[in-house]
Amino acid sequence: MLPMCLQFTIIQQKLNEYKKSNKWTINLDFIVIDKHILDNVIYDIKHGYIPYTWKKTVRLDKNLFIEMNAEGTGVQCVIAIANINDILNWFKYSDEVKRALQKNVREFLGENPVNKGIEKSYIETPELFWYKHNSIIIFADNISIDKDNSILVLRNPQIVNGGQTIRTLFPIYVKNGRRDNMLKFY
Repeated sequence: MLPMCLQFTIIQQKLNEYKKSNKWTINLDFIVIDKHILDNVIYDIKHGYIPYTWKKTVRLDKNLFIEMNAEGTGVQCVIAIANINDILNWFKYSDEVKRALQKNVREFLGENPVNKGIEKSYIETPELFWYKHNSIIIFADNISIDKDNSILVLRNPQIVNGGQTIRTLFPIYVKNGRRDNMLKFY
């Protein structure tokens, strides 16, 4: 039997094929609500988190990602290099950024030398940003890769490492617009 996450991916791909073959313009999305997901929602509510039901995407370079499944655990992992603006583009307002950081263990430290360095690198040397940054780690309830379009699809993503980077860069991203900065994430 295929792992559950792979079954979801296959169902979503079939829905996308059906949509394309019928030339539909509506979005079709397959969302499974099982006991595990309900348990997660209950846990989140009990611990003061706002449960999410959002889906976000990140463009992947076809040659720059590794996909792994931890045998026997159901854990799926993607290690990739992506444009940080794909993540910054998830948000319209700073409150949305905070919601994506609910499970991040650190609070935003505000203006400090490290965050100033992140800002300076993003603005002045975007081509080197990837080399100076130590990555962002995102957990999600489910992930899949649209290999035809090189897109990573994350359901209910939570940024658990990289909150300083996202909180520092979001206001700059809004103010200065899009930059082509690359980023490592897991």
